[in-house]
Amino acid sequence: MPFFVSVYGGVVRPLSRRAIQNIVNKYTSAFFRNGKNPHKLRHSFAVDFIRSGGDIILLRDQLGHSDIKTTSLYTNMSSKDGEKVLNEMDKRR
Repeated sequence: MPFFVSVYGGVVRPLSRRAIQNIVNKYTSAFFRNGKNPHKLRHSFAVDFIRSGGDIILLRDQLGHSDIKTTSLYTNMSSKDGEKVLNEMDKRR
């Protein structure tokens, strides 16, 4: 079932990729000079999820990826971020 839909004349239809991109750009441009695209928002979500101690397997499922390698592309954080995550993991042991 589509997540983004429109209702016109009582008929529910999925929004196109381009329509979603336009909506995201329109509303994010109020806060950012050139707006943001859905891909950038997914990347930001992924990095924040991992920084907050989220599990990469759960992130993979959340993003709808079938391959963990694809998910890892979304989490390209700085080495400082990686070090912080590892330190947090050590604290939990």
